[in-house]
Amino acid sequence: MNERVQTGLEEEKLKYKRKIENIMKGKSKNLQDFLLYMHDLSEKTKYVYMCDVLKFLKFTEKEKEEDLELRDFVSYMAKIQDKDNGLETVSSYQIAVYSALKLFSKCMFAYKIFSKNYMEEIAKPKKREQQRTIERREKSYLTPEETQTYLYNVDHKLTGKTRKPSAIWSQRDIAVIKLFLSTGVRCAALSNMDIENLNMDKGTLIVTDKGKKVHTFILIPKVLDELQKWLAYRDQLVTARDTSALFFGKTGKRLSTSAISDITKKYACNIKGKTISPHKLRATYGTTLYNATGDIVLVQKNLHHGMSPFWSVLLLSKPLCRFLHSWTDNAHQSHVRSSF
Repeated sequence: MNERVQTGLEEEKLKYKRKIENIMKGKSKNLQDFLLYMHDLSEKTKYVYMCDVLKFLKFTEKEKEEDLELRDFVSYMAKIQDKDNGLETVSSYQIAVYSALKLFSKCMFAYKIFSKNYMEEIAKPKKREQQRTIERREKSYLTPEETQTYLYNVDHKLTGKTRKPSAIWSQRDIAVIKLFLSTGVRCAALSNMDIENLNMDKGTLIVTDKGKKVHTFILIPKVLDELQKWLAYRDQLVTARDTSALFFGKTGKRLSTSAISDITKKYACNIKGKTISPHKLRATYGTTLYNATGDIVLVQKNLHHGMSPFWSVLLLSKPLCRFLHSWTDNAHQSHVRSSF
């Protein structure tokens, strides 16, 4: 009897556990204790935090954690404000590093390694928008014309190459891309989707998102049709592939976030000045939903995050909603029903 196939979340957890094992080889007891201190965080967050702390320790050039001082933390927070090329780092990066060091300092203080929690003496970086970031965000979603071109490319297998994708894999691509555009789901969440998360009878998709939060999406009929076509192909392959993944590649492995990004890019052959990514499709969904409903709270709920200056630039294009309505059968009604 075959062993139970791992779920997407189990695969991700194991991947980051292995990454943690690799970076923790030969590390001090204090760092091992810090890893245990993060027991309630996801494996991915543990890995990211530990990487930030290791970069900080390398910067200080101090062999023992006991030798760290307040000025070490202050100096490092000052250093990360700028890149090596002189450009200022984005505030989100600074805040992420601050969070990692704050937890590390709290842990070392709790274990009596530090005489005080040094990071409490340092102000949290403020959120701010840089001009170059705003300019990039003006290109962070598809216009109605670009969306029409993009979907035409997807439906007709146009990638800019002479050889078109096979029927099997192009159908997978269609299902992936239309899921993005009709739900705004995050790329990592889509990668982790399992076949058991999809209920075709009810027309729902259960998604585990950032922070292990679980959401249920109500799918529109045309997206369900595309998924049904992909499932027909998937059923022919799954016995040989032996995977629980909703979407996988030719090797039988679950689609990684980078593989999904490649899928979204390859159908943008005739869209000038924009590299299409899962996040751009998510942003397009958000803009479309807002323009269709005028309800910013609904947009926040369906994208599962708080308000940010991002939307002051993003929510611009009224015509976009009219176009996507034409292929989603009054999609915003489904979105309203699926808010939670």
